[in-house]
Amino acid sequence: MKDLATEFPRIRILIVSRQSERIYAARALHAGAAGYWMKNGSAEELLRAVEAVQAGKFMLAHSSRP
Repeated sequence: MKDLATEFPRIRILIVSRQSERIYAARALHAGAAGYWMKNGSAEELLRAVEAVQAGKFMLAHSSRP
């Protein structure tokens, strides 16, 4: 992901994952992701996540746990 962010600095990456532990989200954001969304979320939540990341905001799924 760091390579993508370096090569394409304007790209916005939203990670879609099954991992709910916060450490995975933190690692993804540290590596350059603009958002982290859990696969078990609703379609509406996914749409909001995509829209937020596209708008230049950072998005972290509320269901991430410690």
